[in-house]
Amino acid sequence: MAKQVDPDKLPFLNQRLEDVTTATLAQLWDEMQGFFVSGPNRQISWAGQTRDGAVKHLKSYWGGMLRDGADTFWELYDPHNKAFSPYGSYLINSYCHAWSCTPTYLIRKYTL
Repeated sequence: MAKQVDPDKLPFLNQRLEDVTTATLAQLWDEMQGFFVSGPNRQISWAGQTRDGAVKHLKSYWGGMLRDGADTFWELYDPHNKAFSPYGSYLINSYCHAWSCTPTYLIRKYTL
């Protein structure tokens, strides 16, 4: 099942990994506690904006899934590249994925 990565794709994949790592450390790493955290203040503030900015982002990203025909929240969604998959084919992406259900919690918790 494992396949060696095409060397031509390595720069792109390395950059994506670096971007995700940077974003994760910036948004979820708590220097004081020394571990990753997620809580009410972090759940909204990760958007880097106000409450309205966070709501706008939720509507844009997860709403984009709905506009593209989703009836569940997908594992990943690239609105600019619908065929993107880290697994080599979008056909094996998860189309009902737990991490992506966070907006349902936020909508109820903060009456968005």
